[in-house]
Amino acid sequence: MTNKLIAFILSLAFTASSASVISSTTANADWEYENDNWYYYTEDGSKLTNDAVYDSNYGGVYYLDADGAMVTNKLMKHFQNDNFYCYYGCDGKMVTDTIQFVPEVNSYMAFDFDGFSVKNTWINDDLNYYFIGDDFLPVTDTWVYDTLYDGLYYLNSDGTMAANTWVYNEGSDHWFYVGETGNIVDDGSGIIPTGYIVNDVQLTDDDDEWFNWDEYENNVDDDFEWDSEIGLYRSTMLKDASCTLNDGTVYYFDNEGLSLKNRWIYTDHLSKDFSKGYYFFGDDCAKATDTYIHDDVTGHDFYVDSNGRLVDDGSGITPGNAYHHLLFV
Repeated sequence: MTNKLIAFILSLAFTASSASVISSTTANADWEYENDNWYYYTEDGSKLTNDAVYDSNYGGVYYLDADGAMVTNKLMKHFQNDNFYCYYGCDGKMVTDTIQFVPEVNSYMAFDFDGFSVKNTWINDDLNYYFIGDDFLPVTDTWVYDTLYDGLYYLNSDGTMAANTWVYNEGSDHWFYVGETGNIVDDGSGIIPTGYIVNDVQLTDDDDEWFNWDEYENNVDDDFEWDSEIGLYRSTMLKDASCTLNDGTVYYFDNEGLSLKNRWIYTDHLSKDFSKGYYFFGDDCAKATDTYIHDDVTGHDFYVDSNGRLVDDGSGITPGNAYHHLLFV
């Protein structure tokens, strides 16, 4: 599974649909706990109903039902686009950037940075790949032909993509071996699995229906600024993502939009072949290259190559306290 857009699909694919204006908390507005429920009163004293509100104090979106009660543990159509779902957790906050078990459908669902349920795309959790189908649920016990990768992949009963194993296809009465990347290893038989589904809803470099990747890459310089109070760069758009400036400098922003500083990260997003590795972002928040890094946690010196990737020195030691990609890598 190699595609430079995988890391950004979930955070950017649905931005075009995020057009609605959401209410925000103000100094004269407040939450009130009444009759075992939370209610939100606007600055004019009226109770908010059938609407979402963003509370900056808690950093999340909440939804108030027809009676004004805050909803919890509930799957709903997304208030910005009813073609997608969102989920409000046990604390009432809309879940974002995560895989969430949803009791209503008795399955896990994936939600992007804006709380939109995702579909027709690959995700991974740093351990396994999953394919989310058109119904917003993980595909299981099924072959998927992906037009972007021009390959067939098998999803196990738990939704994980099969790799380095044999898979039997009853329709063709044939055993197929899938390699490390999930691709079928050509056995020369010319036989392909039957009963597969086709995924052709993917971003490509030549035809981006949702997002202009080249335009984004060329303008990320303007998306973040230096916060002198905390000594870090701050971004409103880049969260759990990297950006490369025109001069080649690479920065990485955590899930709160703050640049990593004097910190290792373990990810597959920064390598051209999308294999996992360690990278270090130094005192200037930029990715280090062609240098030795002393790790205070392990007391070990590590060397990073011209691409910034940690070179295996045979010690078996890995950097301590490394930042890991949250989910969508």
